[in-house]
Amino acid sequence: MAKVLGLETFQGDIYSYKRDGNEYFHKSYQYAKSSYRDIKDMNPKFVLYPKTKDGNEDDFDDIYLALKYAQKYNLKIAIRTGGHQYSGASSTDRNNLQLDLSNTYRKFEWIDKDKTKLEVGISYSLKEFVDKLTAEGRFLPSGQCEYVGLGGHIQTGGYGQLARGFGDELFRAVIGGSPGNFGVITHVRLTVLKDSDYPKSYGLFAICAYDPNILKELLDIMLETETVNVDNFDYCITFSSDSGSDQGLDHGEDDDPSYDETYNREAYTRSDSKDRIIWPDMILIHAYQYKGYDEATSPIRKIRDIINKVNEEKRKIILDNYFNVSLLVEYWIILIRREFQLQYIKRGYVSDWKPKKLKDANWSDWIVKRINIAICKKLKVSAQFKYFGGENSEFYKKGLENKDKASLSWRDMNFGVSFDTFFEKDLLHLASEWQRENDKCISVNNPTFCDKDMRLLWASYDLNLDYFHDRYYDTEKKYTDLCYLREKYDPKKIFIPNDFCVGVKNEVSEKELKDKLAENSDKFDDLLKDGSFTPIWKRFERK
Repeated sequence: MAKVLGLETFQGDIYSYKRDGNEYFHKSYQYAKSSYRDIKDMNPKFVLYPKTKDGNEDDFDDIYLALKYAQKYNLKIAIRTGGHQYSGASSTDRNNLQLDLSNTYRKFEWIDKDKTKLEVGISYSLKEFVDKLTAEGRFLPSGQCEYVGLGGHIQTGGYGQLARGFGDELFRAVIGGSPGNFGVITHVRLTVLKDSDYPKSYGLFAICAYDPNILKELLDIMLETETVNVDNFDYCITFSSDSGSDQGLDHGEDDDPSYDETYNREAYTRSDSKDRIIWPDMILIHAYQYKGYDEATSPIRKIRDIINKVNEEKRKIILDNYFNVSLLVEYWIILIRREFQLQYIKRGYVSDWKPKKLKDANWSDWIVKRINIAICKKLKVSAQFKYFGGENSEFYKKGLENKDKASLSWRDMNFGVSFDTFFEKDLLHLASEWQRENDKCISVNNPTFCDKDMRLLWASYDLNLDYFHDRYYDTEKKYTDLCYLREKYDPKKIFIPNDFCVGVKNEVSEKELKDKLAENSDKFDDLLKDGSFTPIWKRFERK
């Protein structure tokens, strides 16, 4: 591999947009790339894989060299550990650099005898990290996607099945506050939780074939929980369209924009399995209670009764007993890389409405109707419905406790919904129309879910944060404070590699405008000199 001028002493690998062809293509891959490639450039000038000398994770020479190179040539840096950010915010364009830390920092070291304090490198995938904790009877609230990198997950969000029961303690700026980065994080110190402190945690995890009536009843359970003592309770429902019979097969030509490029070339399933995974239109149910489980009063009993209405051949209850919380976290993770090998359009909504208001709006009926339409329109949908529990949840309570330090917004949310629709290229118009209709659930006029637009960074579907920051931050001060921190710690804007970052300003300087007007004027003058063009004012002349 040829060296790059200015990066000759870089120890790791460097892949060039202009030089490395197909190999570069794979190294520049992002989860969002196939969905946004027509409207967003996610092909960085170089993809850099920093390496440490002899495995010494205190060696940051490659990192320093990349930063100096970016500073010298006025380039921006995007940092990636998993590359899973839905709107491509972990990537950048061909004028800038991609720093890939997916395999650079893999330290995992307990720093106390009780094994509750941990220093860990940010290069672990979420599944790898959870497995290591589970082996020690330890856990943390975490997200669901197996291949998400720990570095991105702890900084810009994600949410998990344990969000209501345990909450999150997120601090200003680095954690929860900023898409992108203010610098390069290599290791973090975490305080983890112990299974032994939750000896009577109960979990139900089930899969059943989709039935509209069953889904409605399961959703309605969410709207009844405030009338029952359900502290330490988490509940999430996932719907997925059928996989189809061709998952894992090559769909056609490499330049077919309907399909996700990476999975046309490698196995759809996990690397340790040769099986092709298939599924029907299905519902997945996670219901956990960590303390005080009472079969007579717990919503889990009602959930189980609903699932059992499904024909036994079309349902599978995988967990239904007392289990360690670490195992419940492990079962929350979905063991596939991507639901469908197609482009997608994403939506994510949260609501602070009380359950009664959602009942009055016939929310569960609306959800079922939307899914039925998608199925009949041949769209592939992955949808999730999460109960956050408002002021009764740890998510809300810890938001209050840390309100002067926390930067994650909407801590008073009660419910969350995400809709991903994957589609064949000839169904783009139907997928777009379907999501636009879903958007109407958030409205000041006849809303179905909420009357204000509240979004989470992990579920972003915008490409410009500054334009829409009032959807992601519940106070203007919270956002401007983060912009101030950006200015303080990243004054040269090295870590603003795209428009979905804190600190982007959608305005132009007087000099920039003057230079652009002069450039346009010069182009016009050159065209006139060519003699083949007529200025428009000639059209207005009269004899």
